[in-house]
Amino acid sequence: MLNDPLTFRVLIPGLTRIRASGRDQYLADAKIKVGFLNSSFNNISIKQTTNDVQYSTTLDIRGEEASKLGSFHEILELKLQEDDSSTTTLKIHADITMTGKLASLGRRVVEWKARELTAAVVKNLSRAIEQL
Repeated sequence: MLNDPLTFRVLIPGLTRIRASGRDQYLADAKIKVGFLNSSFNNISIKQTTNDVQYSTTLDIRGEEASKLGSFHEILELKLQEDDSSTTTLKIHADITMTGKLASLGRRVVEWKARELTAAVVKNLSRAIEQL
């Protein structure tokens, strides 16, 4: 499920479109509000690397805000870890760099939004798993 880019559209709030642009490469569009800024991102570049042995996926994500308010580069690592025979934990690690007016919002605003989005992704993932 985490290796299916079409699942991203269901899981990630604000993601409006995703399409393949090559092997394990995608382009996406998103609309998101960060602080007082409503931002649109078109042609976000996503490169996916999957390690089936470690049950992990790494996404290298880059995008520029449509009206040139700034850009971002994120490395997102998702890893499934079996805790016992009935429990699996999803570990998420993100490293993001922002530039421009988006970055000027300040660390606390950006961190708050990141936590909000992460919580929404986890909630959407739980719903998707329940429907399997």
